Amino acid sequence: MEKPLFAGEQNRASCRAVLDGCEFQHFDDVDDPRVSDWLADRRRGHRPEVAPVLGTARSYAEIARAFGVAERTVSYWRRRGAPIRPRRPCDLGAIARWRREHATSTRMSSRTSNGYLGVLKSFFNWGVNKKRFPHNPVQSLDRLNESLDRRYIRRALTPEEFSALVEATRTGPSFHGLSGPDRAVLYLVSGFTGLRRGDLKRLKARDFDLE
Repeated sequence: MEKPLFAGEQNRASCRAVLDGCEFQHFDDVDDPRVSDWLADRRRGHRPEVAPVLGTARSYAEIARAFGVAERTVSYWRRRGAPIRPRRPCDLGAIARWRREHATSTRMSSRTSNGYLGVLKSFFNWGVNKKRFPHNPVQSLDRLNESLDRRYIRRALTPEEFSALVEATRTGPSFHGLSGPDRAVLYLVSGFTGLRRGDLKRLKARDFDLE
């Protein structure tokens, strides 16, 4: 079976966000100046318009599809107070109104802008390869120089910061099905071994030498 395009929900949501934000309805509507202007508006911090959505949904997946976002974004909305009740009918119109009231004007970073553009280019390249599109209409758009727009300089945590993180996690709430103490153990293992999230997920009991 052919692997579906953009298996990750975040990639699909990012691609849809650009297409919907530019109000493209058909392939012939797509042009690179409108994409470039949409990304530039987001980088300037213009508040995005939230289109009205009607109907109800019972799951995070249905809500995510209705708004063109990832399921983890829906979970984040709920934690911030959106009218979302798991496994119960949720009014999409009420969620849309909540989004309009809580929409932020945070400036998009150059790195995030490049991510949106990369996903969109990949989508159209896939369409060209599959003979579904005659060409890639956004191929001429260039990535931005991310080194000129560094929002967050990454650095290693100090021992004091790492200890505070582990302790706050240990006494914190459950997240993604893991209790605070369990997450604290994962942070300790990751911090002292350098293993990343994917590596930790693949660990088996046989990988540990407890002797």
